[in-house]
Amino acid sequence: MDEVFAVEGQAKVNPEVLRSMMKKSDKAGIIQLVSHLLVLAATGLGLWLTRGSWWGVPFFVLHGMVINWLYAAQHETSHGTAFRTGWINQWVGRFTGFVLLFPREYDRLQHFCHHRHTQDPEKDAELVYSSFYNGPFADVLALAGITYWIGLATSVIRHAVTGKRIPASEYYLSEDQERHVVTEARWHLALYALVVVISVMFQTWIFVIL
Repeated sequence: MDEVFAVEGQAKVNPEVLRSMMKKSDKAGIIQLVSHLLVLAATGLGLWLTRGSWWGVPFFVLHGMVINWLYAAQHETSHGTAFRTGWINQWVGRFTGFVLLFPREYDRLQHFCHHRHTQDPEKDAELVYSSFYNGPFADVLALAGITYWIGLATSVIRHAVTGKRIPASEYYLSEDQERHVVTEARWHLALYALVVVISVMFQTWIFVIL
């Protein structure tokens, strides 16, 4: 029992178990990714088949949850831990970043800044970012995800259109990184526009839903 729990009551993982859990595996990562995408396709199909009825409401909620959970994959691919092969981490991260309106490279740089300055209200990029929404009902809007998604969409558009970072909240970006983030945002907008064009051409929302 002493090997399982620390003296202060905190969980203590056996070193051998920890090492086995830290092993990178393309197979395990692909199984996890494919299973997630299958669930996403199932909830998306359910939403499509029940559109226009109240049965669509639970599918709408479920589909939104499964989409949002894609960030777990994006987080791990940013750290290079989801797959053993580097380029798979990179492209899966780009895919999830596209779906989540959260470009991979921008998220990766912001998240690493968070790790360097965790819980520092003046330097932690994730805290500085969230501090822009402190008006009335800020907590309610954040809980509903409204300010979150507006913030992500605004960030992509701002980077793509202005070609610049916000000095106060994105101080951690070097000039080279800033250019990379801007290019990435412009690619995202171009691909989003392509999805819209295809949807209009085929007169369907299926491409957006899935």
